[in-house]
Amino acid sequence: MSKRFKLADTINHKDPKKALDEYCKKILSFKCILARFLKDYTEEYKDLEIDDIVMYIEAIPDIDYIIDNEEILGLNLEDHSIVGAEVDYDILFFARLPGEADNVKAGFLINIEAQNDSNPEYPLLSRAVYYVCRILAGEKNGVIGFEKSEYGNIKKVYSMWICIGHPNYKDGVINKYTLNETCLGREWHSPMMYYDLITVVMIYPKKHYDYNDTSDKSTMKLWSILFESELPPEEIKRQLIENYDILLPEDLEQEVFEMSGYGDYVENKGLKRGLEQGLEQGLEQGEIKATIELTKKLMKTTNVSIEKAMDMLELPQEIRPTVIEKIKNQE
Repeated sequence: MSKRFKLADTINHKDPKKALDEYCKKILSFKCILARFLKDYTEEYKDLEIDDIVMYIEAIPDIDYIIDNEEILGLNLEDHSIVGAEVDYDILFFARLPGEADNVKAGFLINIEAQNDSNPEYPLLSRAVYYVCRILAGEKNGVIGFEKSEYGNIKKVYSMWICIGHPNYKDGVINKYTLNETCLGREWHSPMMYYDLITVVMIYPKKHYDYNDTSDKSTMKLWSILFESELPPEEIKRQLIENYDILLPEDLEQEVFEMSGYGDYVENKGLKRGLEQGLEQGLEQGEIKATIELTKKLMKTTNVSIEKAMDMLELPQEIRPTVIEKIKNQE
């Protein structure tokens, strides 16, 4: 299966709440996009040009395939080091620090998470702190990290969360959380490199911009264009090329502009609204037939099971056996 169809196949097997997450993960796996995270949200890269930053991402000397690849290979995303507390990361990769010797593989680790629900039933920031600590702890005797008691070789870890579909009061918020030193007694300062080891960045893109304003070429606006806007595909392409000098790789362009992640998001929101409205009308009128048709439509559109479709529609338990029986009899 070619790369351009891998993402399409992935999304075809996800429910609407997951589709945007998969789209975000795909977009965020490209170095030209990741480089903007490093430039805007890290101290280490803020003075470098985007093209230069790209060269530091997964920069392994003498392995041209990795250096020239437009997508990251990434590190192991499954952290099963604690039984019963497994963690699956969206994006996890390493980068070399500016000025480091060419034989140094990694200066720090970066975790990127795409979060479609910025208001779950727990503090999202607390989860981000937990993730960054897990990654840091996993460095001991890890593939990238330190051995035995060589704690001076710990790599700094960034965990950056881009939150889509957040409440309006968080529009445009970018908050950074770090470890800081406070002298409670006689003043003495430890070298910052010994404690500046974890940073969490929470990003809430603005939902609306003046997309005709060519003077605003901020990264925040880029996130809005990619993940929040309802711009036509060709307009998104034009914005990326003209305002951000992003020449999309063929497979990424195909996925963004044929599949259109923003289109999936908007379509799924509209579909859900329409299905809910239709369901309410059908139930009010006592028309089980309408409910069945809505369930079938959702199953076909999102490629989910009967049970999953009924969960998404929040069908009352008392009518579910009837819906299942009718749909199976029609197959």
